[in-house]
Amino acid sequence: MAIETYISDALSGQHVAIKDVYLPEALNRFTLNCLTTVGPFDFVAQFKAVQRASSGTSIVAEAPLNGGLIITDLVLTADRVNGATTTLTLTDGTNSVNIFGPAVLTDAPITFSANFGGRVRGWRDARLELVTTGAVSCAVTVGYVKTPEALNYSAWDELR
Repeated sequence: MAIETYISDALSGQHVAIKDVYLPEALNRFTLNCLTTVGPFDFVAQFKAVQRASSGTSIVAEAPLNGGLIITDLVLTADRVNGATTTLTLTDGTNSVNIFGPAVLTDAPITFSANFGGRVRGWRDARLELVTTGAVSCAVTVGYVKTPEALNYSAWDELR
């Protein structure tokens, strides 16, 4: 069963798109008349999952050229390993800001999740990296949106 859904521009009121939202067969017996509101991230967000089992760096998400990243969601897990660390970093190769960590995994494993709802934004050409030290087993899943434009690091840093 599909419900015809209209996506409208909030300023002009014009329909931007019409989409069919499909529902499970179990709901076919109900008559569905409803109004829903969704944000733009519900239609354009992507996700990527990365795992590491040793020391090193993995790129989780990369901004397009001259663009940026908006982080919508984050799930991170890591096993307890004596002397190991896990860090999630936004970096452009010159400037770096830690989103999570460094977390020392000597005492306990990590299970962390956050719904940022798009309130964590990167600067121009910044990428999201998972950095681990030690023989740690770590996994991260990140929801994100790529933007075609972004502030340079100095302007971005002034806003936080």
